[in-house]
Amino acid sequence: MKYLFLLILSTYTQDLNLFSDLKAKKVGDTVNVIIVENIKASHQSQAASSSMSDIKGSVSANIISFNPSYSLEQKGSVSSKGGGTIESASVFVGKLTAIVEELTKEGNLKISAKQLINIDGEEKMINLTGIVSPKDISSNNTVFSSNIYDLKINYESKGVIKKRQKRSILNLLLGWLF
Repeated sequence: MKYLFLLILSTYTQDLNLFSDLKAKKVGDTVNVIIVENIKASHQSQAASSSMSDIKGSVSANIISFNPSYSLEQKGSVSSKGGGTIESASVFVGKLTAIVEELTKEGNLKISAKQLINIDGEEKMINLTGIVSPKDISSNNTVFSSNIYDLKINYESKGVIKKRQKRSILNLLLGWLF
């Protein structure tokens, strides 16, 4: 009976090492990605230009008793000023489970994650790829998106709401003209 218990115990614990952590380290392992992206960009530009022109001229002639005298004077100036500001801000927060697809020669992990959410005909698809250093993975097997090299997050939406948000061809033409 004692040997049967040890055999069963060794069967269930052969891959379990009590002194190791659960961090992802090989192809097929999963890692939890905590996405915290807060991006704000602003660009401001100013431009000014001016030019002035001043033309003067005169013609005089004295031919016998004929004494015509002509003069021309023209002044002009052009100036313009312009400026603009562009601001953009986006916040993306979430948690995904990614899978290790490849180990790089440096020992880093190439990961990818996909998540499809469908609520009442609205589909939200999130794709994430990047490269993670094993040292950036915490002991509870999580990594922040800010620690992922070559991070690519693609968020797409399909459904009735997305269709309503698209501008019609007439709106696009009117927006282009005005």
